[in-house]
Amino acid sequence: MTRRFPRISGLQPPEAVDPSVYFFSLLGPVVLTAALGFQLLMVALLAVQPPERNLSELSDWGILLTHPEWDILFYAGTVAVTVLATFFTVRLWNRRLRAAGRVSERFLIRQTLFQLALAGAATALLLHQFLQARVRPPGGLRIPPLSAGRAAVFTTIALVTLVAALFARTARGPAGPVDSFGYLDDETGPVRRRWWSVWDPIVPVLIVAFIYVTTWREVAGRQFLEETLLHWDYFAMGPALSFTHGFALGSEIHSAYGVGWPVVFSGLSKWLPLSFGRMIQVASIYTCLHFVGAYVFLRLMVKRPFLAAAGVVLAMLPYFVAMEGLVIWRVPNVTAMRWSFDIWCLIVMVMYARTGRRAWALAGGAIVGLAVFFVVDTGMELVAAFGFFWLCLLLYRPDKGRVLRELALVLLTALVVLLAGLAVAGRGDIFNAAFVKGWLEAPLEFGGGFGMLPVAIVGHPQTLIAFGVLFLAYITTAGYALGRAQHGEADPADRAFVLITGFLAFYGLMVLVKYMGHSAELIFYRLLMPAALLGTILVDRAAGHYVHYVRHSGTERARVALGLPVVAAGLLAVFLAAGPQSPVADAFLAYPNVISERLSGETPSRLCLITRPRDLCGIPESMAGMVDGVHQIVGRLEQIDRDGETFGVIDEAGAFFNAATGTAPWGRYSRIFATTPTKRLVNDVVENLEEEPPDYILTRSPVPTGPEAFGEWSNFGPGPAIGKNLTPDTWEALLDVVDRRYALESEVGPYQIWRLTDPG
Repeated sequence: MTRRFPRISGLQPPEAVDPSVYFFSLLGPVVLTAALGFQLLMVALLAVQPPERNLSELSDWGILLTHPEWDILFYAGTVAVTVLATFFTVRLWNRRLRAAGRVSERFLIRQTLFQLALAGAATALLLHQFLQARVRPPGGLRIPPLSAGRAAVFTTIALVTLVAALFARTARGPAGPVDSFGYLDDETGPVRRRWWSVWDPIVPVLIVAFIYVTTWREVAGRQFLEETLLHWDYFAMGPALSFTHGFALGSEIHSAYGVGWPVVFSGLSKWLPLSFGRMIQVASIYTCLHFVGAYVFLRLMVKRPFLAAAGVVLAMLPYFVAMEGLVIWRVPNVTAMRWSFDIWCLIVMVMYARTGRRAWALAGGAIVGLAVFFVVDTGMELVAAFGFFWLCLLLYRPDKGRVLRELALVLLTALVVLLAGLAVAGRGDIFNAAFVKGWLEAPLEFGGGFGMLPVAIVGHPQTLIAFGVLFLAYITTAGYALGRAQHGEADPADRAFVLITGFLAFYGLMVLVKYMGHSAELIFYRLLMPAALLGTILVDRAAGHYVHYVRHSGTERARVALGLPVVAAGLLAVFLAAGPQSPVADAFLAYPNVISERLSGETPSRLCLITRPRDLCGIPESMAGMVDGVHQIVGRLEQIDRDGETFGVIDEAGAFFNAATGTAPWGRYSRIFATTPTKRLVNDVVENLEEEPPDYILTRSPVPTGPEAFGEWSNFGPGPAIGKNLTPDTWEALLDVVDRRYALESEVGPYQIWRLTDPG
């Protein structure tokens, strides 16, 4: 039996004011507060200098990679302060209106529109000034100082915007003609929908046709030639190989993007060989499921199946937009693989918001625990949004004690699921400092500026504008949900809408933290899935109001206007898909999905770098000599493994040779050179080589002229090239140990195999 939430009395609309008009008027103070928060954020990002770098503790690679900044701290503070300010602003607005007595609805609407226009104009002015003041310095990444005068002007604009509009005189007297938005009430009643639609079987088929990677072996080969599968090595391959051979994740092997996917791929290796191509195939299958989940979520939230299908297509677009000519599977950490459980959490929380059943809440807690287990940083983003949902729910419900008890059970469920997963990943030994430190190593050790790019310097103008629009949309929607929650709405359908849109908007704010940390344009457009979902829901809501308004206008001309948005959207879609130099069509054809592979008609080369199992295929025939050399090296390493001896790989190619031989990487880091930005980490790797040397070492020959000297072998990375090496101190320290304790056994191309002669 469905349990309904009881009605409560929180803030109430003023007397003689239609509730729908009053709730519309809440947008005024909410948007003003959001605009103030955004403006102050922009001032802080430009005016405050980043912290100085402590170069004494960094390796050569760390000096190149490290750019400390305050952006994430400012962003998190702005979100927290703006949400808190919105809470009190809504209460102040309600108090002023109730104190005014009878308020004209016509005036209230005009006042709200004035506030919205003022907030938009002030924000646009500040953003324009921000873009003009942003100067890229000629000699590095130091942010130019912002003059005190300009900072004062920016701050004054933001403060006057809020104060002048929020405390403007409110009209008193008898209510005028009811210029009501009463048609909004249609949207707050029980949602009537046809649960089955012709789109329901079509959309999953289209998702598979668009997203599933058919030629996964060839795609893996292409990605190897482009960057030696650097990101896949980080994301899953190195940790999965080590975990498969009995090592504990975290304490014994570094796993930069959480421990969940390495455990999954290791488990699948019992049935599917562990290879880069298989990882891409499995990832594309899971992404198909992820987008099917997005369609299910939208079908729960919107009335129009066609609009739900369009929203899913919009969410999928970043997968087709190539970055630097490469398909998105080059970088799995900006795909649904990294945000694995957000859509499932949204679905179960929709059900909980509608029914109040505790089972749905506990399912949400379990999913949140899985999200943190799989990837720590994105899991914590979902935790923050989950907490915002419960904050709004706590404001809605009169029985606060029951809500808190239910929340305690949910958190306990999340903790149990998280600890169970960590126990598997850590081989049962998780309550020790080594495991905790290793599990949190990525956010703690590598979160101090490594790879950071400040917004004030590298943000492209169009991307900064898009970021501003998106931030305002998110913070406004979340703030509006918080404001509506204070009024204790009783209608179940409206309550679910407010809670879920607030949850989704706040989650979108958390996802944007990635752009704050690394403000590259390509990163921003990989973070738009929450925006696509939220935009679809809000468009569906607005469409309902528009349809009702037109149908009650009483004119045939207005009825014809019902089709205008559909026609406009169709023309835009046709232009984007089939227009001259269409970015969508070109990117779609470049993506290796079911349709594009059928249309291409190309026969890729059958050369594969790995033969057992076949992987990294499609290597050009011109590189046949290199492929033969790789097979020779792999054969020798396999012989070493069969003889019961060990080998280590000191090379930019990372775990490639371990994947080819089915062995675990030597040491804690499968990518030694990319994961040693501090001198302490370099010393740790060198000490490991000194104290636990493998029987053989595979490494690269130093050359005097750079990567091009390797010819067709240059795709394996730069190697220790004299004069063009990005990590000279790391190479020098490791090769010194090799020269002292190993003897050269053989050479193949630029690679050398060394045998241990000094066990130590």
